[in-house]
Amino acid sequence: AELVENGISEISLIGQNVNQYGTDNNDIPFYTLLEKVANIKKLDRINFLTSHPKDFSIEILEVMKDYPVISRAIHLPLQSGSDKILESMNRKYSVKKYLHIIENIKKLIPHYALSTDLIVGFPGEAEEDFQNTLSVISEIEYDDAFMYAYSPREGTPAFDLQETLSRDEKIARLNELITLQRDISQKKLQESEEQRLRE
Repeated sequence: AELVENGISEISLIGQNVNQYGTDNNDIPFYTLLEKVANIKKLDRINFLTSHPKDFSIEILEVMKDYPVISRAIHLPLQSGSDKILESMNRKYSVKKYLHIIENIKKLIPHYALSTDLIVGFPGEAEEDFQNTLSVISEIEYDDAFMYAYSPREGTPAFDLQETLSRDEKIARLNELITLQRDISQKKLQESEEQRLRE
């Protein structure tokens, strides 16, 4: 409120997992914080990132629905379309749960834009796991995605996992994913432009 009184018109709520706010210290939940910020007069826009699917509740979407000042750009990292890989990554959600969140977004938030993060070639990723990722991407149709090939980082839990793909194989999968997502992004952009012209 003090920032807005001093001329700030846009606020971004950020965190490694922003919607986990309040759960570690018995503070108000994130959706309540979001609503409180949305009620500040003279505020033009509110953004929040990054959301973790395991904590993305229906209450967050209900607050978004009620307050147009909250950005309709939603970044929701999927990482993989394979439950086996998600479990190995310790992501604590399934593809089914993730798709349920997407269904709720579609029901409650008109004219949203959805982006994600994706990693291919995580240790243990078989061809079937990769194909599952492509399938989920095709089903959801993200507006944009940040896509990476896995590379080991010393000190991370995944560093000790047995790699099953060569660097070239990971890059080949990444290129296939990028091609798919570019086609989807182009399609979504075209649809958005056609909608704008109709309006």
